[in-house]
Amino acid sequence: MGYRPGDSYTALFTTTVAGGAAGNADSLPTVVANHNGTDDSTFTAALTVANLDAGRYSVTGTVPAGYAGGDTVTIVAVAVIGGVTVKLPVSRDILDRLPVFTKNKAVTFGFYLPLSSDHVSPGTLKTVTAKRVLDGGAYSAVSGSVTEISNGYYAFAAAAADTNCTSGVWEFAATGCDTQRFPFATEP
Repeated sequence: MGYRPGDSYTALFTTTVAGGAAGNADSLPTVVANHNGTDDSTFTAALTVANLDAGRYSVTGTVPAGYAGGDTVTIVAVAVIGGVTVKLPVSRDILDRLPVFTKNKAVTFGFYLPLSSDHVSPGTLKTVTAKRVLDGGAYSAVSGSVTEISNGYYAFAAAAADTNCTSGVWEFAATGCDTQRFPFATEP
C-alpha cells in the first residue's frame, strides 16, 4: 500500500564519495518536494532530513492532507559532495485513492502495523485499539474487532455501524507501534 493524504512519509537515500564508497555529503542534504509537476515549498519545508550513518539519510514528514488520491509526489535530495552539487532521486509515489465501501455494511479490512522504533519492522502480538471518525465527527470506539493475521498484519472486522457515513477514518494504535489511519468513503 502506498501513501495517502495525511500519512506519515518516510524514505531513505544514499550518497557516495569519490571511488563510489558510501560517504556523507559535505553538509546535511536538503530535499525538494514536487506535487503533480510543481515544486511545493510548504511540503518541502515540512520534511526533515537526518543522517543515519555514513552516506545514508532518512527523509520524514507528513503528506499534506490537501493532496488527493492519484496525485504524484516526487522527492529529490540536493547534496554537495566534494564541492559538487548533485540531485538524487529519493522517491516518486502516486498517492492511493480512498477505498470505497458500501454504506452501513460490515466489511473486513486488512492493514500493516509497523513498530515505531524503525517504522518498518512488524508489530506482532499487539493489543490494537481501534477508533473511528464518521462524517467529521469526534473519535469514538469502533463496533467491530481487530485480530492479528501474522507478521504485523491485522484484520479489522468492521461492523455496519463502522461504515455508516459518507466519509470516515479508521485509526489503529498499539503500544510501541506507529498509529495507522485509513480514510475511506462509502457509497449506497
